[in-house]
Order: sequence, then structure tokens, then C-alpha cells
Amino acid sequence: MRLSSEPGSIPRAAQLIKPQGGGQNCCREGWLVKVPTLLLCILLTAVACEGSSATERFRQHFKLAEEKELTPESARQALLTKIHPGAAEQEVYEFLKKAGIGSDGLSSFYPANTEGVIVCRIEFDRESPGVVKESYGVFFLLDQQRRLRDVKVEKWLTGP
Repeated sequence: MRLSSEPGSIPRAAQLIKPQGGGQNCCREGWLVKVPTLLLCILLTAVACEGSSATERFRQHFKLAEEKELTPESARQALLTKIHPGAAEQEVYEFLKKAGIGSDGLSSFYPANTEGVIVCRIEFDRESPGVVKESYGVFFLLDQQRRLRDVKVEKWLTGP
């Protein structure tokens, strides 16, 4: 092969990419494709998974510690320490109002339906960074006497 400075020679960059001699440069060629692809995947993952404003607001509304990962089960357990099973329906509404649910334009709650479910939503902020957005649904489950039986928390993902 001629040096890249000679007329008609293959440029050095192309020599690194073009397969030569039965795949002997296989590792080098794979490296040229894999490294940029890996870097792109890392960058996209970092952007897509950047902190969720909904998670931060969930913690702020319900005064939850930031040390522990917020999972649906950990959120449920934390909420049940703040509003105990057996609380009257009106107490649940007061708890939500005191937490500021419905005051920020990105959260809301709805009165219990006929099945006794009070729905609280903490929505994603369209202005927050990231491709994948998180929202939360918190369901306060009432028993036949309209007292709190349990809490169910769901994390919803939205994105392209």
C-alpha cells in the first residue's frame, strides 16, 4: 500500500477503517465503531435518566427523605407512616391539602369514587430535562366505612 502523501494512495483514516488481509484489522475496525457508539449510548442514558422533577416534588410534598431510593413500595410505606390506616376520608383530603397537592399546577387529587379510591397525581414537568419523564399516581384506598385501608403508589413513564 502506498503512503497517503502519494498520488492515488489511500488516506490514513481510510486505511484504519478499510478491512485488509482477511480481517486482521477486525479488532481495530470494531473499535472505531464501538467506542463512538458506546459514548453515544452513555450520553443518551445520562440525558434520558436525568433527575425527575416529579420525584423531587413527590418527596417535597410528602416530606420524604432523599437518602433512600423512591420506589412505589418505599413511597407507600413512607406515606403510611404519615397517614395511618383507619384515617377517615376527610383526614385524607386534609393530609393532601397540607402536603400542597393541587397548589403547584403539577399535582392534583380527586375525591373518592364509588369504589372508595382517592386519586392523587404528581405530573411530570414539561420543562424538566430528559427524554423519559416520570409521573406518579397515588391511590388512597378506603374501606366500606370510608376509612383508609391502604395506599398504592405507581410510577408512570412517558417519553417518545
